Amino acid sequence: MSTSKKPQVFISYSHSDVDKVIKLYDDLKTRGVNVWLDKKDLEPGALWKNAIQKQIPKSRYFLFCLSKSALEKTEKGDGFLDDELQQAYELAQEQNSREFSIVPVRLENVGFGDHRISTMHQFDLFEDWDVGIDKLAFVLGGHSLSVKDKRKGKSILNFETDSRDNLELVIDSGTATPAEIGEFLAEISRLNKMLGGKGITFLPTDIEEREVV
Repeated sequence: MSTSKKPQVFISYSHSDVDKVIKLYDDLKTRGVNVWLDKKDLEPGALWKNAIQKQIPKSRYFLFCLSKSALEKTEKGDGFLDDELQQAYELAQEQNSREFSIVPVRLENVGFGDHRISTMHQFDLFEDWDVGIDKLAFVLGGHSLSVKDKRKGKSILNFETDSRDNLELVIDSGTATPAEIGEFLAEISRLNKMLGGKGITFLPTDIEEREVV
């Protein structure tokens, strides 16, 4: 599925963290997430402030990158980073969490931010970047790279959604053990609920065996 058909994920960050954030953008893109980042997606000649203010409400998820620099900027209560967070916070208050969610991502081992994000589930990337990115990508509509069948170069666990937001999970059962699959699905369901979803229930009747070529 083209990433353009998936929910948009807006990345908000301190410019002191630009190198880490570009890596975050690239890694999520590689995992099939539809990400929007000013450094990558602003069109030439665009009025950047207006463009950013328009992209936030167009997004399904607002990814706020937490770091020492980001906390310093938001604690001061001024500057454009704080303006972005405030705009997202107000949208989150007005809309159902299934329509718009703030997702805090900790790039460093720092605090959890102020009242606008401190009570939300936060993804830590500083302990194990690839594991954290894999979990984050699944929740944002992408797929994992760490569960690869190296012989075929295909994901053994992969989420796909159709135009009605029905979710299909493709599993290469010859590579993943039942215990690994069960543990992974339980984690994804838990994260899905935290971001406003209903959780994911998998029943035996939902399973269809197909030959992957």
